[in-house]
Amino acid sequence: MKTSALYLTLFLLTALACKDKLDKSCDANFLEADINNVFWQAEEVTGFSFGVGGNITIQAKANFGQVREIGIQVPMDVTTGTYQLQTGVFLHSIVVAPGAFQAETGELTITVHDTTNKIIKGTFFFSIPSEGLTVEAGSFCAKY
Repeated sequence: MKTSALYLTLFLLTALACKDKLDKSCDANFLEADINNVFWQAEEVTGFSFGVGGNITIQAKANFGQVREIGIQVPMDVTTGTYQLQTGVFLHSIVVAPGAFQAETGELTITVHDTTNKIIKGTFFFSIPSEGLTVEAGSFCAKY
């Protein structure tokens, strides 16, 4: 009986921990992903925009792992939806540093774009085969 209760408690705690990862609000800017199967979380995330009809940029930095920075750029008028990432196309792009390598394939999904409160939230995955990078389960939220 004690063993069953212990397993149930562990299951519930695991479910709550996973729920927190999935249901993050945008009280504070965040960006996280699994890079080559290793969890990566930005230590600093900044969102900013450039002029009317310009772009929104999310810049995420961390001082660990082989990736030090992930930058996401979308047009100011981006709407919710899923966008394909392609090398050489900067309309919707993700750049990885050091080295400023652009995502070669992948998707960026915008789940929230609140232009009144200047909040953008979404998910992404991409790869840069030429650099041996695979990024999965990415999520972000930023005020710009």
